[in-house]
Amino acid sequence: MPNNPHTPFRLDHPLQDYKEHSIRDVLNPLVINWKGKIGYGDIISPISYAYNMAEKNSTDVILKFHWKESEPQKYKDSDTETIQQWIDTTNNLMTKPPFWDIKIEHIYDSPLPYNHDNYDATDMELHNLRFSTYGMNDMKNAYKTYSKITFVTSIKHKQQLAEYDKGKAWKDPLAATPSGMAWPRVADLIKKRGWDPRFVHYETQMQKCIDTMLSSRCVIGYHGAHMWIARWLGMPMIIFSKGSLTKKAFPWALTFEYWSDFHPELIEEYIEQSVQKREEVIDEYKYWLTEPNFHRLRSERS
Repeated sequence: MPNNPHTPFRLDHPLQDYKEHSIRDVLNPLVINWKGKIGYGDIISPISYAYNMAEKNSTDVILKFHWKESEPQKYKDSDTETIQQWIDTTNNLMTKPPFWDIKIEHIYDSPLPYNHDNYDATDMELHNLRFSTYGMNDMKNAYKTYSKITFVTSIKHKQQLAEYDKGKAWKDPLAATPSGMAWPRVADLIKKRGWDPRFVHYETQMQKCIDTMLSSRCVIGYHGAHMWIARWLGMPMIIFSKGSLTKKAFPWALTFEYWSDFHPELIEEYIEQSVQKREEVIDEYKYWLTEPNFHRLRSERS
């Protein structure tokens, strides 16, 4: 036997000496300043990004939303929730990284002169992709018996995208049809094929929207609004859009520029294709999370 000195072994719990610290006790948390805007994409995207930065870089993160308004606001006066309540729901249901904390702050009367800082969008498909704690409605278990399809449309928008900003009209080509009735027509044709269309709008409470999507087979819509919730839930998606950015923002969605390119009788096949693409994206996302990117985070504003 070798004449080695006795080495004591610890038999206690591996986290016995672990001490939990408040995020305020951390000397250098990553602070991200973000201009507050309306819309689900404007809240789910930065919150997902903050959580990803915490996990990629093994650090606590403070995400500061700057609002030019002096108090919480609604997208429309008739809405039942404020945008800040959407933020709370998103934050509460976001998949948490191990060990690291993310704190969200709201700063009112603060018209931030830039969009954000400490922002790295090198991997557009992944940098703001993160999933909720539940979702992933696909073809497993009883889901194949679902006949509901959630529709995300601009039917009840207070302003159509072309009216709000002509440069954003590409996000919803069906809204630009001469009759303006393309979305109801799409729903009617799908209903004739045995599907049960359900519509969500900005005045729909966020939790109700989540529940509606989770009981659906897939989500059909345009680039924006509640499609960000669908992505956050990992739902199979079909999107009508004329923009190349859609395939980066919603990487597993089946995209169509025109109604004539879409075949309602093939919805089930579209869903299967979307699920397959989603699993490929998830594999890539898991690998992406393992690579720190502090060296690419820009302190300058963008």
